[in-house]
Amino acid sequence: MKKLFICSLVLMAALLFAHQGFCAANLFSVGHGDNDNLVVITSTGIVEGARGDYKVVATEDTLTAEESGITLIVNGTYDVNLPADSLGLEYTIVAASTATVSVAPAEGDSIIYLTLDAGDELDSAGAAGDSVTLICGASNSWYIKSMTGSWTDGGTAD
Repeated sequence: MKKLFICSLVLMAALLFAHQGFCAANLFSVGHGDNDNLVVITSTGIVEGARGDYKVVATEDTLTAEESGITLIVNGTYDVNLPADSLGLEYTIVAASTATVSVAPAEGDSIIYLTLDAGDELDSAGAAGDSVTLICGASNSWYIKSMTGSWTDGGTAD
């Protein structure tokens, strides 16, 4: 409790110091680069953020565990490759155009849906707005959390 109180005092002092105009730069930021900050506390103490929760895809893309929770907006006929299974990973994939989007599991993994066999891709029907949210809920298994549009068995990934 004492540590929480001290941390609160330090944060308040930093915010007051910044509010008085003594600090020109941002106090704190988290992100991958200057233009990709997820959370920023500005020099005036304003919390900005929640950028970076989506990604526009215009080529084949292999997802990473760090991207879990994002929405991919796929603009064209492209493959989206899931990473190797890890419990709790979750991705939403949205077709931005009237092109087929293919979602492929990593080698040895399966998307559990209708007639898909181990290693089969999940393909959209090619309608703008088709979307699917997949979650890794068991070893080597991706489950459909939600889906819009028609998705079919795309066969074994290339």
